[in-house]
Amino acid sequence: MILEYDGNTFKIELNELNVSLKLSLKNESISANTSGSDTINKGTKPKSIYVSGVVKFEDEDHLKELVKLAEKTDESGIRQIYTINDKTAEIGDVRQVQFNNDFNVKKMAKFEAWNVDFSLLQKNSVAEAKENKTKPKEEPVADSITGEAVVAEQEQVTEQAMVESRGFIWEALKKLDEYLEPEGANNENNKTT
Repeated sequence: MILEYDGNTFKIELNELNVSLKLSLKNESISANTSGSDTINKGTKPKSIYVSGVVKFEDEDHLKELVKLAEKTDESGIRQIYTINDKTAEIGDVRQVQFNNDFNVKKMAKFEAWNVDFSLLQKNSVAEAKENKTKPKEEPVADSITGEAVVAEQEQVTEQAMVESRGFIWEALKKLDEYLEPEGANNENNKTT
């Protein structure tokens, strides 16, 4: 297994290396309390790569470097994303990962070695890229003369729909509120408008 970032390459050399892939498919039952098996697809979650193996005491420096990789963050403080080269990862079409959850190192009882295990979470998956493409952009557009943000048409339509959805009860309460308003306050409002 090889991890690459910013032109650097690190080969993970664990004895008894064991790599597994987990694909989490989320479905929700729509059959309520019946015996039906119909479900709704709730999306494909990022895949996880689980790695375990043994590091001998004589390879302590290699383990220290691996721990540093797990802790590494980029300039903005986000955990480093690595390009992965591994047969098991290729099966799941996993190209980029970052260390996720626990990184465990445990001294073995009868040997001068450590048991090591950790997990890598898939980043920038194909499903994630498709989802990001379908999301509408929510960036405000600036007026070229004043430089002020202009409300998008979609937001204006949403506000208009909200006013229309107030319905009969809202209108009735508004009229009741106006009727119950003290006479002097109503005159004050009329003067200011």
